[in-house]
Amino acid sequence: MASRRVAPAVVLAIYALAILAGATLVFLVQPLTARLLLPRFGGSPAVWTTSLLFFQVALLLGYGWAHLSTTRLGLRRQPWAQLALVLAPLLVLPIALPAWTSPPSGTEPAAWLLLVLAATVGLPYVAVTTASPVLQRWFAATDHPHAGDPYFLYAMGNAGSLLGLLAYPFLIEPNLTLREQATLWSAGYLSFVGLVAVAAVTLRLTRRAASAEATADASDSRSETEVSKPDRPIVRGRSAERPTVRRRLTWVVMAFVPSSLMLGVTTYITTDLAAVPLLWVLPLSLYLVTFIVAFSPRNPLTARRLAAILPIVVVVLAIALVGAVQLSLLALVALNLGAFFVAALLAHVRLADDRPAPSYLTEFYLLLAVGGALGGLFNALLAPAIFDGILEYPLAISLALLLRPGRPNPDPAAEHRARLLDLVIPAVVVVGTLALLVVLSRVFGFAGQALAGTLALVAIGLLVLARRPVRFGLAMGAILLIPLLVGRPTLFVDRGFFGVNRVVEEGGIRLMIHGTTTHGGQLTDPARSREPLTYYHRSGPFGRALTSFLGRRPGAVRYGVLGLGAAGIAAYVRPGDAITFFEIDPTVVRIAEDPALFTFLSGAPGAVRVVLGDGRQTVAEDPDGSFDVLVVDVFSGDAPPAHLLTVEAVDLYVRKLAPGGLLLFNVSNRYVEVQAVVVAALRARGLPVAIPVDPNPGSPPSPEKELSGWVTSARDAATLDAILGPVATTAPPPGAGRPWTDDFSDLISVIHWDR
Repeated sequence: MASRRVAPAVVLAIYALAILAGATLVFLVQPLTARLLLPRFGGSPAVWTTSLLFFQVALLLGYGWAHLSTTRLGLRRQPWAQLALVLAPLLVLPIALPAWTSPPSGTEPAAWLLLVLAATVGLPYVAVTTASPVLQRWFAATDHPHAGDPYFLYAMGNAGSLLGLLAYPFLIEPNLTLREQATLWSAGYLSFVGLVAVAAVTLRLTRRAASAEATADASDSRSETEVSKPDRPIVRGRSAERPTVRRRLTWVVMAFVPSSLMLGVTTYITTDLAAVPLLWVLPLSLYLVTFIVAFSPRNPLTARRLAAILPIVVVVLAIALVGAVQLSLLALVALNLGAFFVAALLAHVRLADDRPAPSYLTEFYLLLAVGGALGGLFNALLAPAIFDGILEYPLAISLALLLRPGRPNPDPAAEHRARLLDLVIPAVVVVGTLALLVVLSRVFGFAGQALAGTLALVAIGLLVLARRPVRFGLAMGAILLIPLLVGRPTLFVDRGFFGVNRVVEEGGIRLMIHGTTTHGGQLTDPARSREPLTYYHRSGPFGRALTSFLGRRPGAVRYGVLGLGAAGIAAYVRPGDAITFFEIDPTVVRIAEDPALFTFLSGAPGAVRVVLGDGRQTVAEDPDGSFDVLVVDVFSGDAPPAHLLTVEAVDLYVRKLAPGGLLLFNVSNRYVEVQAVVVAALRARGLPVAIPVDPNPGSPPSPEKELSGWVTSARDAATLDAILGPVATTAPPPGAGRPWTDDFSDLISVIHWDR
């Protein structure tokens, strides 16, 4: 071997820094781009799911480049091609949205979003994703003492990815505007290009001969096998043999399940919280941590140890998912993420145990990317098309349980019988559970705790099956699916880009539900069908404020409402009045306009108009001064889209408000302090603020009335005082915080983690 021309420590530092920089950039651009796109796509959680699909497919393209370029060009010519690739994105930086970002009316939002992402960050993202596999392959060809096992650099790269993800919500988003964030990313990319160039030069100075690489591969395989610990079921080694088709397919499946599970848990925790980078980042951060741990040289968490822990964690999660216990936001998020972490770590440890020799490194990473992309395709495109509910999450949990390594019976006949029972026993469990639920429903009804308590007890009992992965996984998957398939009678259900919308009926009330949040209701009694319910009840803050306004406003009233729901606000419309609803979700429009479901629109005595599209963009098209009453009642699950609560949005609302008009914001939320955000934006523009209170919040004691919070404003304080008159109000607390703008938002400061 030739004498080393570069010190090993220097070689390692160069490659580690280059991989770290590329990985950090990869996972900084994801939340940044999604944050840019959210306002154009209605703040839906599907923006992040679809964005992740794009990034997974782009990662696949990057890994495909890494594999093909290194195998076809060889390590003499490939560095030149790599430098050309990483230089090309400098032509399209800094990152900025094109003028045609907003989807045209009638266009499938997910498909349009993918197109916008490709045009915005496609080239720079693909370029940085190639860094990890290409640089690891370069490092494996150097004369560094650890070149025979470059996979530890994969753990280092994922550490950089984690750094980028955590830096975004905690450091970058609260302190930098979107424009400053894009500039920072461009500067980081320039540094990355320089590091890649230095790594290419280092490769030329330290490269081993091809024969030495092949010898090292074989030697590493033998030595690793010799020192492997007997308690590991799979040799944590790198066979120099060409991987079989079955082994390759196993890599794909092991990568598919954690990817699908990550997207499933993300959809679950953001549907009823907020479509914001913080809650998107948590599952993805843990996903990266599992790679770091799994590919670390010293990982004490073997596959068998994780396989023993996972059933217990899933049973505890199942008890919460079926609704048997009520948990705070923090506890619920922690439980879901904890189960996801154990399941993903198990799959990734099994991948690390089965990693191949460095000569097959790029193919290994390419197949991992294939599995990850398939998980994204399944969750972002296929699942919404075939499932009415979020069934992909419990399905992914079940698949994760199936990946647990088992211990087959050495007796072939006994093992054959056991495999047959692996299918029969789960079927018996499901049939028995359903039969029991039917009996209990006749006594208690599905609305009570009978369903949840029964499923929780069955889940605990299933632990006796935990030794057989297939038996336990199938049975537990069925238990998790039952609450989504059995429950309250459903009159309508549909799932689209903006989530799952259902219409249910119970106790003489028909309710529209998005996720788990009620978006309006109507009494089925025709004599009372025009009574406003839920958030708009006449005795609630909204009803009292609006009734006071109507008592002081002669003549016809023009309403503008951002957010349709069941159209309960139309119950206040009188003959001669006109009301315009602005709604982004076509499924919601279909529900509200169907007289077989709700009649607030069809039975309104005044003029009714429904405009499909993002509320902020569509209301801007109406003339200034168009509305006497403007209501901002916008939710995605239980979360208001941030771009509808900014200072710029308030400016728009005030322009559309007629002189003497009333502006109302629905700030009802379980987990986010929306009131503080709205008050800060109103105060930033010097507008008056009053918060109507409900003198009898518990009256009437029935499902007809939802506890709600509202903030009111007008063009000036005298007008607001005259409008509200005797309505009881309270002043907002001082120190509402920094107002949100189109270029800045800070979710962390307004989340209630203890609820």
